[in-house]
Formats: sequence, structure tokens, C-alpha cells
Amino acid sequence: MKKRLTRFLLFAFSLIIVINVSGCAKIYREGNTGEIYPLNYDDYFWDRVFVQPVAWLLNFFTSSWGSYALAILLTTLIVRTLLMPVYTKSNDMSKKMQLIQPDIKKIQEKYAGKTDPESRNKMSFEMMKLYKDNDVHMFLGCLMPFLQMPVFLAMYNAVVKAPVTYNYKASNLTFLHLNLSQPDPYYILPILVGITMFVLQQISMYGLSPEAKNNSTMKIMLYFMPIMMLMFSFTQASALSLYWVIGNIYSTLQIIIFKNPFKKNKDDNVVKAKYKEVK
Repeated sequence: MKKRLTRFLLFAFSLIIVINVSGCAKIYREGNTGEIYPLNYDDYFWDRVFVQPVAWLLNFFTSSWGSYALAILLTTLIVRTLLMPVYTKSNDMSKKMQLIQPDIKKIQEKYAGKTDPESRNKMSFEMMKLYKDNDVHMFLGCLMPFLQMPVFLAMYNAVVKAPVTYNYKASNLTFLHLNLSQPDPYYILPILVGITMFVLQQISMYGLSPEAKNNSTMKIMLYFMPIMMLMFSFTQASALSLYWVIGNIYSTLQIIIFKNPFKKNKDDNVVKAKYKEVK
């Protein structure tokens, strides 16, 4: 049941990204021309509440420094830093879940093959006690990643629509001889998107148990996300690719700093769970 729930959440998470990045493109484009229309703060609640603050930041930095690329860099750093508490809480919950995995496995083995209601109830009770004793909140752990989605999607929409909304000059949109309002003709940024996303996925798996690393869902996500982002980057504006590259690098550094995956923690093999089996 737990594996099915995890797979469902991962699938839903990926589906939300796919729908908002690709399917919603029609909402933000005019007729059959495919041209992106400006932000609409009067008619669209999403634009007014979520996208406008990000777009304002992008325009402020672009107007101040004359570079949309620099504006994307600074805005991405600010937005990701503001989300740091959410990431930290999610990381803390993930660490706790990892530490109690041995106890979870013991409980599952204890009731393996027992399908009667009484055994199922006892197993659920012991699981809940284990979570409670170790301050693990399953719902909160699943909710944290979804709390970041509106901000990330707002950033996506703002990056795509800001140049049209504020009528930036060609000089503002030039970055390394690329026009950030157009797809990268040399495929440099899309390739960097795929590489940085793959590295991010690899780094995020450091410190996980062998069972978690060999999980079929984890393996699928390891390759699915980079390929998906790479394909989108080929057809999207270079500004979006630049944002994804910066975001991937920032997230990778986040994991290295806070999780320190390359350092072998002497406590990693010590189970800190306070739970004692109910006999």
C-alpha cells in the first residue's frame, strides 16, 4: 500500500509539471500564431497573485542592470532562498524516514503473510506509534514538495511572459549571442538543462539505502525528469532553459550543503528510533 501511494504521488507530481509546462501553453498563447501574450493582472487570478510578484522582480533587475539573463539569475536565487524553510523541513522529514526504515522493515516482516483484520490493525497501530515517537508526519512529508509547485510554476510563467509584458529591447534579451526570447538554435542550454537535472537527480540519491536506490520508481524518475526537461527545452524560449539550469545548480548545491551526501556520517548506521515493539 505504501509503495503504491509513493508511486502515485510521484506520478501526480510529474503529471502536474507536464500539464503546466506543456498543456497550459495554449492558455498563454494567442490564437494560431503561437505568440505569447502579456500577463493579465485584471482577468486572471493566477497572474495577479502568483506570477506578478515574480515578474516584478524580473523587470526590476532587468531595468536596473539591462540584462534579462542577470535578472533571471538574481530572481531565481531570491525565490529559491525564500523557499529554503520548506526545503529544510522536507529534508528533515526525509532524513527521519530514512532512520526509521529498519524499524519499518521489522514491523512489516513481523506481520508478513498475516491478512486478518486484527493483525492489520496491530500493524497499523505499531506503524503509527513509530511515526509518532520519531516525530514523522507522513502527510506533511508528502505535502512539502507540493507547496513549492505554485512558486516554481509562477516562476516559469513569469520568465516566459515578462519579455512580452514589458517589451524588452533586443539588447536586454541577448545572452552569449543568444536571444533569450527564442529557442536556443545551438542546443547548448537544453543540453545543459538535461545534464544539470541528471546530476541533481544523482546527487539527491546519495545517502539513500540500497533498497531505496534500487526502487523501480526511483530509477524511472532518475531518467524521466532529465529527458522530459531536455525535450521541453528544445522548443521553449532560451530564458526558460537558463532558469532551469540556474535552478538545477542551486538545488544541487542545496543538497550538498544541507545533506552533505559525500560525507559518511558515523550515525548513519545507528538507528535513532525510540520505538519499541508492542508485544
